[in-house]
Amino acid sequence: MEANDNMLIYQSEDGKIKIDVRFENETVWLSLDQMAILFGRDKSTISRHIKNIFEEGELQAPSVVANYATTATDGKTYQVDYYNLDVIISVGYRVKATEMRSRGECVISGFNSKLEQDVLHFLLKGNQPIILVLARRMYKVIPKELQEALAQNRLLIVSVSNAARQSKDTAMMRNKWVCQKSDRILFVGVTERSSLYSLKTNLDHKQKMITLLNSQ
Repeated sequence: MEANDNMLIYQSEDGKIKIDVRFENETVWLSLDQMAILFGRDKSTISRHIKNIFEEGELQAPSVVANYATTATDGKTYQVDYYNLDVIISVGYRVKATEMRSRGECVISGFNSKLEQDVLHFLLKGNQPIILVLARRMYKVIPKELQEALAQNRLLIVSVSNAARQSKDTAMMRNKWVCQKSDRILFVGVTERSSLYSLKTNLDHKQKMITLLNSQ
């Protein structure tokens, strides 16, 4: 991204997508139209994802939505809602999850963060196979929400540690295991402060890597 006062210019690696991104309050902001361009989906699809994000309580609108005066192509100024990076990343995850679910691809992840758990709930509604990798010992009791997928033989639960609870070390062990087993690896919004930064940077098989909203 190139900086210009409180605006950034985002350009995809292939140069096909170029978006003026608003940068304020230490985060980036995109409008609905801009997210539709970024993710290559129509506005109604992006709008539906955003609506579900708020209705499901994943994010609270007042803290992640801002209204800015924006000059349109007709030269007129309109008040437009912009969404911060938390919303952008969440929408990106849902777009990718929808693609994988529609193609019936097997998805492997720790599904540990709140966002990843929401993606898991979304995937469980489909029919594609899922591999859930725990960074702790196996469940004593399988969570109710996972039981149906297990009974359908489309969910595999793997434990890579005998630890009673997840730690930074066991999480890294799990993430490396996931990378080794995956054909493609999706990294979303990884910064230098992220625990995934070193893993992403040192990944042996770069051709596996898909980067969404890479941050520097």
